[in-house]
Amino acid sequence: MSEFSSLVIHTKLVLTPSVLYLVGVAKSTESYTLHITSLVPESGEIITSANVPSSIRDPIADFYVLSNGISENNRIIWIEQGSLKHVGLVPELNAKPVAMKNAEFGLLVDVGITDNGHIVAAKKDGSGRIIKLVESGVKSVHNFENDVSLLSFS
Repeated sequence: MSEFSSLVIHTKLVLTPSVLYLVGVAKSTESYTLHITSLVPESGEIITSANVPSSIRDPIADFYVLSNGISENNRIIWIEQGSLKHVGLVPELNAKPVAMKNAEFGLLVDVGITDNGHIVAAKKDGSGRIIKLVESGVKSVHNFENDVSLLSFS
């Protein structure tokens, strides 16, 4: 496979009309780094494999894939040191991570609609935003105050 294969744990599969993505993490010295492998769905041939510049604390709960069903518009979203970051899934895996401006979050909450392109990003003060996948990336579509205060932050 690749030089990363023995160090990577893939936890998510994303199927598009042209590519199958394996998304997971690779252990680094102090955290986890996002890792993606892109494959040709019909043959399983590897297109490419790459680490995404990132620092993930919890490899199970700190990153998600936002999608709109089987489409070419899919993004990985995660929180890194309070900043909400995202990167598009493209076959060559050459997209650069982008940080959402003017927002600091402590937790992503999957309420069962990540496959419909939505996730809740919660702040430590209990307020939050619904984040939506759009063609150009992600955007905040609804803010709410003190409604997520029962969620636990580590």
